[in-house]
Amino acid sequence: MRRNVLLPIVVLLIAIVLYQPIQVLAEKKVESSVAQYVINEMGVFKNEQQIISSKDKEYCIKDKILYSKDMKQLIRVGDVTGKLILPSTIEKIAPYAFCYSNLSEIVLGKRVTQIASTAFCKTPKLKKLTVSSQNKKYCVKDGVLYSKDRKICVSSAAAHGSV
Repeated sequence: MRRNVLLPIVVLLIAIVLYQPIQVLAEKKVESSVAQYVINEMGVFKNEQQIISSKDKEYCIKDKILYSKDMKQLIRVGDVTGKLILPSTIEKIAPYAFCYSNLSEIVLGKRVTQIASTAFCKTPKLKKLTVSSQNKKYCVKDGVLYSKDRKICVSSAAAHGSV
């Protein structure tokens, strides 16, 4: 028997890290006051437009992606495939934001200044990562995301053997 369950974001992150299957139906509404959202059996955020009310004061969903209401933080990518060009308003990318996503290409804009170290974990389909040339904090070389001065490697998720 399956049940609808809401999980706090901390539990979600622990579940993803431990790779524990969680059975949840993706029909439950988000309770934004506790930063909860719905995940499926694989720990993947599955969203539909009706999960978050347009009246929600903290979150919004656009094109199956969970954002902060002000569109400054990308929290979680849902069932999206192909190329994703982040909205120009995005400044922060949350932990596990792209985890288990089916994206093959991600384009980061010039305003992105914070990327969680786990943002790109478990992204085997990611083949190309691009950063705006106007971004002052990050750059990409051979599929590897670096700090602009290339002293810090942020992610090699799109490198696929080129490093």
